[in-house]
Amino acid sequence: MAKVRVGLLYLFLAGVWLAALSRPAEAVVPVLVGPLQALLAILPSLLIALGGMLLAFFRPSFYKKLAVFLWNQKVFSLCLIAGMTGLVFLSRAGWGTSGPAASEMRAGSDWPVFRGGLERRGAVLDAPEPTLPEVVWSFKSDAKCIYASPAVIGNRLYVTTAEKGVFADRGAVLCLDAETGGEVWRYSPRNFRATFSSPSVKDGYLVVGEGLHYTTDARINCLDLKGNLLWELRTKSHVESAPCIYNGRVYVGAGDDGYYCIDLKPGPDGKPNVVWHLDGKKYPDCETAHLVADGMVFLGLGMAGNAILGLDAETGKELWRLDAPYPVFAPPALADGKLYVGMGNGNYVETAEQVRDNVLKKMRDAGKSQAELADAEKRLGPAGEVWCIEPKTGKKLWDFKTPQVVLGAIVVGGGSGTVGGTSASRESRGTEAPPTTEDRIYFGARDGQFYCVSTAGKLLKSWHAHEPILASPAVGGEFAYVVTNSGRLHCLKADTLEPVWDVSLGQGANFISSPTLALGHIYVGTEQDGLKCIGRRGEKLPPLWTGMERGGSDGSSLPERGQLLWRYPKETNDKFVVTAPIVPWGDGLAVPCTLDGKAMLLKLKLGRGLEDAHRVALKEQWDGPMRIAPAASLGEAAFIELGSDGAAYHGFHCYYDDGGMKVWAFYLRTGASGSAALDRRHVYVWHDAKTLACVSPEGAATVMRKHGGGPKGCTGVFIPPVWKAEIGAGGLPPAPGEGILSVATRTELLALDDSTGTVLWRVPLKETPLFGPVRLPKGIVLATPKGIAVHKIVDGSVAWAVDCGPLAAPLNADADRIAAITKSGELLLLAASDGRQLAKVSDVAGRVPPLLLGDKVLFVNKDLTLLREGEDVPVQWARTAWLGNVITPLVLLDGCVYFVTAEKGVVCVGAGRR
Repeated sequence: MAKVRVGLLYLFLAGVWLAALSRPAEAVVPVLVGPLQALLAILPSLLIALGGMLLAFFRPSFYKKLAVFLWNQKVFSLCLIAGMTGLVFLSRAGWGTSGPAASEMRAGSDWPVFRGGLERRGAVLDAPEPTLPEVVWSFKSDAKCIYASPAVIGNRLYVTTAEKGVFADRGAVLCLDAETGGEVWRYSPRNFRATFSSPSVKDGYLVVGEGLHYTTDARINCLDLKGNLLWELRTKSHVESAPCIYNGRVYVGAGDDGYYCIDLKPGPDGKPNVVWHLDGKKYPDCETAHLVADGMVFLGLGMAGNAILGLDAETGKELWRLDAPYPVFAPPALADGKLYVGMGNGNYVETAEQVRDNVLKKMRDAGKSQAELADAEKRLGPAGEVWCIEPKTGKKLWDFKTPQVVLGAIVVGGGSGTVGGTSASRESRGTEAPPTTEDRIYFGARDGQFYCVSTAGKLLKSWHAHEPILASPAVGGEFAYVVTNSGRLHCLKADTLEPVWDVSLGQGANFISSPTLALGHIYVGTEQDGLKCIGRRGEKLPPLWTGMERGGSDGSSLPERGQLLWRYPKETNDKFVVTAPIVPWGDGLAVPCTLDGKAMLLKLKLGRGLEDAHRVALKEQWDGPMRIAPAASLGEAAFIELGSDGAAYHGFHCYYDDGGMKVWAFYLRTGASGSAALDRRHVYVWHDAKTLACVSPEGAATVMRKHGGGPKGCTGVFIPPVWKAEIGAGGLPPAPGEGILSVATRTELLALDDSTGTVLWRVPLKETPLFGPVRLPKGIVLATPKGIAVHKIVDGSVAWAVDCGPLAAPLNADADRIAAITKSGELLLLAASDGRQLAKVSDVAGRVPPLLLGDKVLFVNKDLTLLREGEDVPVQWARTAWLGNVITPLVLLDGCVYFVTAEKGVVCVGAGRR
């Protein structure tokens, strides 16, 4: 007996030794639980301790003492056994999962492919998009970890769960009421493993994979929409890929087991009918969520595959193969005859550096040469790309490089979703793409950048989250919704990538569930807090007008020709002087001015044919000398600097468009220029000659409520700043964008974190800038006494400079072009990328900023003049010279152009009939 116990001890210790030395295989798209990795580090010690306890079990005296104890504690023992049995039974039966009742099922468009459609928008455009980050409901119960992307059809939501731990590997397919969060049904047989795959639904079938990366015999499951299993197919690898349903068949990748095409309907024996199967040896690492359209299958191959393929959907025959420099994990998207695919080194858990180190170690252990190691080290470094491909031939049309891997789907803002680019209806949604997002693609990367790129491959906008973006975005008609790896959901304006709101999704370290937009809410899985429904719908985002020293546009179309519609005052009044640029304010126009020597703020109505008395909707007047800097507005709130330098009442004021009462004010110190900039969360204003301050309108509202104030009848309260940063003598308006505030002082250019005021970098300037900085997607534009210079956003170094002489007015810029008027009377149009001259117009009489309007430039010569892209000669757009000298920047609002002349006051020019 002693020999048996010693032998068992040796066997146990040998197992402990093997467990301590063994390491899991390298993951490609792994989904691991953080605490598990920590536990594995101390597992040998735990096993040794457990071994000692197990040895005691072999002693007869142990069982004798245990029996005596249980007999003496009969009642306690029976209650304990009953309680444990009940807990196990209730947990298996779904105890603790009760919640709101499910409403009656409502039909909706199918969700046949990952993210709902070929454009991968992850959106059902059936309701106004959420503009406030309120949690509507949460579904947690025992389903705490969700890596999959929800599919929403009508008022039903389908998603999978992943409970992975030391002693647990369990998953489920859930059907929830999307409106209430109530559980409708769940498919969770005893042996269903934790799952990464996202469900696809079409024609009453739901198909989903099973398992995480280390599962070696995962199944492909087909259910009906009541949660009943119709058939399942066991593979020889994991099935993390999301299926694609097309023409009565389902297409799905099975990791190292290759690629399957299966009939949706089972055979007479109830078993699935495999139409064709591609061997994983030739098609390794089939991880990506592929797509099928117009009789073709498009998929990417990951580690050891490094390729993009086009297959015949009927037979599986390879039609073309395009080798890639990196593994291809990102789901491809299709629109208007173009295929878009992301790729790169790294995966959902491991960075490129971690993957490279693992590969190099294996190569060294295998005795590879130094030349092979050097080649692998170079090839496996951090890098990513997005390719645009002609889908019928596999010809690469263009590529867009990123610093790190692109793992989420490429989202196409518009398009028909067909291989040939015809105007076929969209199978997934039946909803036309809004014009604001046409001809754009959106994607995130592990470097933290979220990109908006034209379908021609040109960068339009980018926004930096300052942490990895691994999940696919959801893009609606007005907003884009992005989840970062640490668990923050961001709402951005789709056209500008301007942040609107953000909210925490809870605890965890690996948020890779892609958000879904539907029913006016965002649905997203979390790592520890189940599924969340976030966002209040129906709130229209108020328009933002800032940087008015340059003018501005609401994006409306300019009429073919313009003519005078109205002016204020109708009769010339020498005592009416506009003192700062005009700015749209609510449904009117804010006009800082003096009248009879008194400073005031007017709000003018925009209607045609009004008498002066009826045109003035609001008049706020102040006694004493006033200096008024350019104003800004956010919806019904107007922001303006009032007072004179050093005066007791000198401050930055907010006025609400409801009687014009002052809502709040922020004191300015001696030397403050009053120049400011505004985004949707903060106001940035010079507090004194050397200090920049950040004020929160939301925080101001809190202070107002504390003091019992509000828009109606509020006389105002003074508020504290969010932060202050002493950065040096300045005064020019800063430029917010993408979480970074660009500021120019007399001697330096700085980048600040817009939330904290922390200086990210600063570089010296040879000359003092003439005007405030302007942001480009990857740069900062400055007007210097010598001309124009663009500095890199990453470190402030000079990217390029053009010596064109000093400018006569602030410049304007978009993603591709810079427009400026020089003091010598030249209109210059430069390429934002390298400063190349695109166009030049000489002898320009006006000295106000030119306005960039898509492919046009509107500027003031003697008349309002238009220069169209590709043309060398500008044309008169509206005859305005007779109105006098234009003294304020141009504002395009709802198809009309507003400006001020010294002789005629406020002028509105637009189409002849309005």
